[in-house]
Amino acid sequence: MPAARKRASEQYHTFSVGRFLFLFYFVDWEEGLDPGGVCAPVRVFKTAFEDFCNRAKAYRERTGHCAVLVIDNINRLALSNPQLLQHLQDMAKDAADSRMFITVFVTSEGQAPIQMLARSARSRLGKMLAVGDMSHDEVLDLLCEKQGKPIELAENIYGLVGGRIKLIEAIVSELDEGVSWPEVEHLVLKDAMNSFEKVKMLDGGEYRDVGFQIAKHIIQHGRMHWREFLRIAGGTEVEEILLSSNVFATVPRSDWITFQSKPTEHVARALLSEMETEQKGKKARVWW
Repeated sequence: MPAARKRASEQYHTFSVGRFLFLFYFVDWEEGLDPGGVCAPVRVFKTAFEDFCNRAKAYRERTGHCAVLVIDNINRLALSNPQLLQHLQDMAKDAADSRMFITVFVTSEGQAPIQMLARSARSRLGKMLAVGDMSHDEVLDLLCEKQGKPIELAENIYGLVGGRIKLIEAIVSELDEGVSWPEVEHLVLKDAMNSFEKVKMLDGGEYRDVGFQIAKHIIQHGRMHWREFLRIAGGTEVEEILLSSNVFATVPRSDWITFQSKPTEHVARALLSEMETEQKGKKARVWW
């Protein structure tokens, strides 16, 4: 058996909770290389799907219930290999039609939801569940009441990242390890700045003008309709690049686009202010 097939079919872990069967696959991409050094993800995933189908069939015959396959981080897959995402979506539809198993796709905002909606009727997609950010009161309850953080610190955290739970957890972890608040703030904003750099929206970048035209509109109005976004982008190619950049994001179950996160908005505001200052003949530079 080729190494890729062996790793894809054998490297898994199962456990049961009540009537539910959980099966986790771990795919080693280095084991999925062809002799020429080219990764063959479709072949690896096909092997894993075949293995899962066999186990799902046996599970249904034994219990009368459908297995559930959860595929996480498909936002990354939509960017790096959209053809593979289409292939997985088709396989998930076939599995649902045959009542073999149910597939749950997990993604952040960005290109994946757009790609999946573009090629599927809503009836094919099944149920869509959007997990929103925490409210101001929920963040304060989490940090102050449950974790014993000072109210001032909790307000600072919310002001920096809003109610995005992953960012809140990361900040709390850094602070608990002894990192100072100014250092944490710098790291968060610097990370957001990197997204602007990657999508070429900084000085001299290919998408600087169009990107900040969009950013200015969102800052002024709170959001932008996707048709206006597409018009300013000048076509679907640039639209896809900008929506895959972690700068802008679609609002689930709507036609609106906004910033990907609160730190991204902070950076956009600072960079726009810098650009306006430079246009007046003055020098300016954001501190991070």
